[in-house]
Amino acid sequence: MQRIDPANSEQIRPHIGSPVLVYLRDGAEIFGILSRLDQGNLILNEEPVVERPSAKTGKKLKVAKTGRKKSSPPADRESQAVIAHSAGYSPIVLDRKFVAALIALQ
Repeated sequence: MQRIDPANSEQIRPHIGSPVLVYLRDGAEIFGILSRLDQGNLILNEEPVVERPSAKTGKKLKVAKTGRKKSSPPADRESQAVIAHSAGYSPIVLDRKFVAALIALQ
């Protein structure tokens, strides 16, 4: 366990993606996966953003000697983005002013 103090972007950056325990000033404790610090808010359990490939960077089908195209997966499967969820937790946005302590658990 390691206390992250002060909770600024330089101190948080190495712990992104790690489990953390947040103690709030009112005595509440929150467990989650550290996502980022954004405009004074501490973000936990945020889903990673996966960009879909553009039409220009997509794979081209090769034409066989017979003139037929090789088979490919259906287009709807190619365009689906795979997003890993943070162990079933909902995203949490905490104002940094209400955080008493931030502890990295790894």
